[in-house]
Amino acid sequence: MNKKSLAIMISAIVIVLLLIIIYVTTIKPPKVAKTLYIGGTQSLTGPFAEDSAAVLAAIEDYVAYVNDTKNLAPWRKEKFPADVKL
Repeated sequence: MNKKSLAIMISAIVIVLLLIIIYVTTIKPPKVAKTLYIGGTQSLTGPFAEDSAAVLAAIEDYVAYVNDTKNLAPWRKEKFPADVKL
C-alpha cells in the first residue's frame, strides 16, 4: 500500500466520522409530554361533602378548559405551556 492510497483511506475515514458526528449532534430528542396533577384534600362525608363535590366538579371543568385552550383564564394574556397537560 503506497502513501497516496493510505492518505485517501484516512481522509475518507475522517470525513465519514465527521459526518456521523454532525448527524448525531443535530438530532433533536422527541418532546415528552408532561403531566401536571391538580388536587387537594376533600371531605368525603359529613356536612362539607356536597361542597367538596362542587369544588371537584369546578376543578375538572377548569382542567378541561386549560387543556383545550391553553389559557390560564379568559382575562389573562399568559398561556399555559403547550407540552404540559393537566
